[in-house]
Amino acid sequence: MAGKTAFLILSCDAYSGLWDAHFRCLDQFWPDCPFPKYLLTNHKESGRSDISTIKAGDDLGWSANLKKALETLRKEYDFVLVTFDDLFLVEEVNGRILESVLDSFHSLGGQFLQLIQWQNKPIKVNQLLGLIESGSLYRPNCVYSMWDIEVLDNLLLPEETAWEFEKKGSARSDQHKGFYVVLDSIFYYRNTVIRGKIVRKDARLFNLSTTGKLRIMSNWDNIRFQLRYQGFRLFLFLVPRTWQAPLARLKTRLLNS
Repeated sequence: MAGKTAFLILSCDAYSGLWDAHFRCLDQFWPDCPFPKYLLTNHKESGRSDISTIKAGDDLGWSANLKKALETLRKEYDFVLVTFDDLFLVEEVNGRILESVLDSFHSLGGQFLQLIQWQNKPIKVNQLLGLIESGSLYRPNCVYSMWDIEVLDNLLLPEETAWEFEKKGSARSDQHKGFYVVLDSIFYYRNTVIRGKIVRKDARLFNLSTTGKLRIMSNWDNIRFQLRYQGFRLFLFLVPRTWQAPLARLKTRLLNS
């Protein structure tokens, strides 16, 4: 695998109630992770000898905290594989396939690699990877994705939330080539927290409880989320790729006007 890589779990002290369950899933489904592991926090320690803690200090916002972490990692690493604290692995990670995927990515001079299947259809490059074209909706993100550290740092605006980065960062990412996605997912996970609330099923599955800022979803919260999610999938299915980003920007302008 070309270039030194770190594995970074994006978190904050307010979500520390998720850490033990996240780490258990990591131990179970990716015990042979080949990368040094890091956890981004504010002030708390990871509590694990095998997971180094990067402390951002008092919360300045999602992007600002991540830029602080990248400032630390770039001293030693060229790439970072990032994920969120609420994305719990549920299937074994195939290390052999992951290595082949990353070798292919590096041979192409890639700058970003989505390691889960993408909502839209990419342009097939080889048997493992597809190209995410410029102008695509939600082109950059941090859901089990590999980044060239300098490219990620360049795209981040300190004032943006994670959601804003995915949405507004798409246009900024168009200046960069080498954005790829796997044709078959490497990582399989459950998204246990939606809009700051723990999914009811996952609370039972992973023994999560109300703690700090985290609350468990009501049944009505869950219904509203499912409706929004299925609407988004329908939008991607019905609307041509080249229209998706312009229509999304138009929607944002209308809602904010």
